[in-house]
Amino acid sequence: MLSEKFSIFIRRAEKEQPLALRRLRMLGGAIYGFLAGLTYGLTVGTINTILFRDLPIRIDWPQAILTGFILGLALALIGALTSWFAERLVGVMTGAFATAIVGLGVQLIVVGVGAVGVILLVLAFPISVVSLPVAFALRWLSDHHVRIIYEIQHPWKRTAWLALLVMGGLLLGILPGSFQRMGIREERSARLVNTALHLATTDPEQAKKLPIETLPGLKAHLNTPYTMWVTPSKISSVGYDIHVLFDDGFAITCVTVAYTSTPYMRSCSPGLDIILQR
Repeated sequence: MLSEKFSIFIRRAEKEQPLALRRLRMLGGAIYGFLAGLTYGLTVGTINTILFRDLPIRIDWPQAILTGFILGLALALIGALTSWFAERLVGVMTGAFATAIVGLGVQLIVVGVGAVGVILLVLAFPISVVSLPVAFALRWLSDHHVRIIYEIQHPWKRTAWLALLVMGGLLLGILPGSFQRMGIREERSARLVNTALHLATTDPEQAKKLPIETLPGLKAHLNTPYTMWVTPSKISSVGYDIHVLFDDGFAITCVTVAYTSTPYMRSCSPGLDIILQR
């Protein structure tokens, strides 16, 4: 029964537009979607290290690669879906809605399919409007992919034009990913901890910000190499957790409060997670 309905669906699609053309367009959408998702994940994972060269921001390469790969697969499917439809507007609208669904899917997994889950599904409609540029870009790239394959016969010219489309797919991920850089409060919090660690041995005021005498091992690690990263604080709604990992494996996590233009350090704990002080 299902196979018969599928055959009818395919025959109708073939009458509307040749399947060979659809497949080629879907292939282009999948390729450029994967490139966009991959570069977005890699950009988000590395942008702070690139922009803030004076801060020892750590790059979690396994996480960045995994995120990019998963997003690449998701956008590849969305690119193929957007490119299936013969009517461009229908494809773009469908792709935008699919992008919104994928974006909210993670939230559904976290909160479960309850009242909040229903609300998130309803939010897919307005979020799909925001996703329109991504869907439109993927459809534009896939349409031009087909046009280049069919209309340009010279192999070098075809390769050059396809290379430009590849660059477009990469930029589709890089540009929005670059906006995921640290905010000003995150940057100031990271600089607060970084400055204190650098100057604690020479500046008494900076030394007061750190529990040098009460946190075992910290004093011995001052002025030794380390990397750091910033996450929203687990114990402060207006602060950040600054995770500091020294080259020998010693680690501390400092909580900053950043509701004003000048953040301050609340506490520091051993390890890469917060230990609530009683």
